[in-house]
Amino acid sequence: MAVNIKIHHGDGSEEDPKKENKEVKPEPIQHEPTPEAKSFIKKVVSYGRALKSRGLYDNMADEETIQKRELSCHGDAKQGLEPCHLRKNSKKFAGRYICGGCGCGDKSRNFLNGDGYIKLYYPDVTCPIQMPGFINETPAKPHENRKKRVEIQIEQGYNKQANDNNKESK
Repeated sequence: MAVNIKIHHGDGSEEDPKKENKEVKPEPIQHEPTPEAKSFIKKVVSYGRALKSRGLYDNMADEETIQKRELSCHGDAKQGLEPCHLRKNSKKFAGRYICGGCGCGDKSRNFLNGDGYIKLYYPDVTCPIQMPGFINETPAKPHENRKKRVEIQIEQGYNKQANDNNKESK
């Protein structure tokens, strides 16, 4: 006499313990941070601060800050770090990227890449998700996986640079 045993789950489903459960459960989805909505006035003030910081003579952020911003926005394919989920292709200018989270629009003064004075060069510029290199940068929260990877890569890059500098001085 064969006995048919089934496991009953609280959700109404059943499972035969003799059969292998080949169903692979997907990894939990880690949501990227979403920018908080800024009022029109806050956008105008932020833009005004950025313009003032640029000044009449195209003042620029220091090279280290620009590199952090480039990594935050564009990622690093060699290291397996994808671009920011808010980075968008310009619809008006082929090969150019804009931030889809800040609300600045698809204008040449807002490009994240290319020739000329780009948005990442402004000494005083913010990021809608507060990534490294921007004046409103905050440390990564546990659910902000990409931001944490950017921070680690920056730290490792600086450690590598410090080691290279130490080797040169000996």
